[in-house]
Amino acid sequence: MFDNHSHESLNRDRTFVSAIPARKILLSVIWLGFTAYTIWLAPLDQADTWPLAWKLLTFQYDQLNAIIPVIFWLMGVWPMIYG
Repeated sequence: MFDNHSHESLNRDRTFVSAIPARKILLSVIWLGFTAYTIWLAPLDQADTWPLAWKLLTFQYDQLNAIIPVIFWLMGVWPMIYG
């Protein structure tokens, strides 16, 4: 009923499909690791760095210089452009 060629193709497709979630999981773990490092372990250069970051993360842009949110959002856009 099935020939060897279609069976080999099916096995290859299963291998490809099962590899995709593993890659996504690995990249997610790396991304979460960098985020955790940035929030908890990276040294703060100035005393007002954390309040500024908190305003960016909670979308309180009315109290910030206009260029700061632009730079913050571009840090997310550039990796997508290169990807």
